[in-house]
Amino acid sequence: MPSHILNMTVKTVPITDVTPYPGNPRKGHTAVIASSLTEHGQYRPLVVQKATGHILAGNNTYEAARELAWKKIAVQYVDVDDERARKIVAVDNRSSDLASYDEHLLAEFLSELDETSDLTGTGYTDDDLDEIIGGLSDDDSEEETTFVFEAPATRLRDTIAQKEQKEEPAPPSSAPERPEPAGEPTNDDAPLPSRPDSSPHVEPVAEMILAFTPEDRSEVGRLITAVRDGLDPQLKNTDVILRALRTLVAAVDAKNSPQVQITVSELLLAAR
Repeated sequence: MPSHILNMTVKTVPITDVTPYPGNPRKGHTAVIASSLTEHGQYRPLVVQKATGHILAGNNTYEAARELAWKKIAVQYVDVDDERARKIVAVDNRSSDLASYDEHLLAEFLSELDETSDLTGTGYTDDDLDEIIGGLSDDDSEEETTFVFEAPATRLRDTIAQKEQKEEPAPPSSAPERPEPAGEPTNDDAPLPSRPDSSPHVEPVAEMILAFTPEDRSEVGRLITAVRDGLDPQLKNTDVILRALRTLVAAVDAKNSPQVQITVSELLLAAR
């Protein structure tokens, strides 16, 4: 049984010093790897068997570097025998096969990157991102927008009060109103039902996933960037969308009241 950490040495060597692992069954996408090498450089060394110079992990990176006419490459030598070398090749390939994604997080991760710069060197294209987002829309419920919501305390109190009113209709107006006993809490002061899985200081959490057409998604990204540039570069996407909705509602209210005039400053104030 080997040590949990192998003896390793990292060096930059002529690319001719190492060779692909004989019979390596993995066929990588060298064009994507070459794009990454061009955009970011080599950020991870090849794993190479010290005794033979065979590449155990990074065979396709080696091929991409050769296509780019690199003369040198970073390698990490490991001192292992041939049997263990073959097993390392197998598990390095297989572990990639068995990996998966949280599609919601992937869509959010790539969308944030696409808004701030672009997807160059990531292995993804705008069409890939659109397909991921479209897949989320297909997997969700019949409605395009999906919510996971835990109401804040004040809203929960209102919800409880409304439910009690529905379940307990008010007595006829002819019946005298029963006074509340002294010291008995009113509905507004009544304690909320205990929630063992939450604590009062935890902020409520809401998740919203919106599916856009490719054209609309690009426009949304540009508009969010414009709002950040004009108001606050630190604004999150959720802050921008919420402020936009507040502003739109204020504008609609003004439109529905012809006698009301609203200035741009007042609209921005409504967006806070």
